[in-house]
Amino acid sequence: MAGWILINDVSVREFYEPVYENLYKTLVYSLLFIILGAGFAVVADEVRKLAESTQKSLAQIEVSANSLAQSIVEMGEVVQSQTSAITHISEVGANMAQSAQANLVIIEQTQATSGEIDEIAKNIKDTIEKKKF
Repeated sequence: MAGWILINDVSVREFYEPVYENLYKTLVYSLLFIILGAGFAVVADEVRKLAESTQKSLAQIEVSANSLAQSIVEMGEVVQSQTSAITHISEVGANMAQSAQANLVIIEQTQATSGEIDEIAKNIKDTIEKKKF
C-alpha cells in the first residue's frame, strides 16, 4: 500500500504543477497587457484558456485527493480488521493455555486414581490368592 500512496502522490504532483504553470502564465499575460496595452482580445483568450486548463487540473486534483482519502479510509479499515483478528487469535491462545492447564490437572488426578485402582487390584489379587483352597 505504501508504494501505491507514493505513486498516487506523484500523480497528484503531475496535476498541481500545471496549475502553477497556468498561474505563472496568467501573471505574465496580465503584465504584458498592462505594459503593451494592446491585443486585449488575444490576452483575454489566453487567460480564458488558462482558466479552463486550471479548472481541469483542479478537478483532477480533487479526484486524486478523494481517491487518496478513500484509500486511507480503506487501509484504516483493513488495519482495524487485522487488529481484531490478532486480538481474537490472542484470546484463543489464552483459552488454549487455560485448557491445557486444566487438562494437566485432570491427567494428574487420573494418574493418582489409576495408582489407587492398581493398589486396590493388587490387594484383591493378594486376598484371592490367600483364600485359595
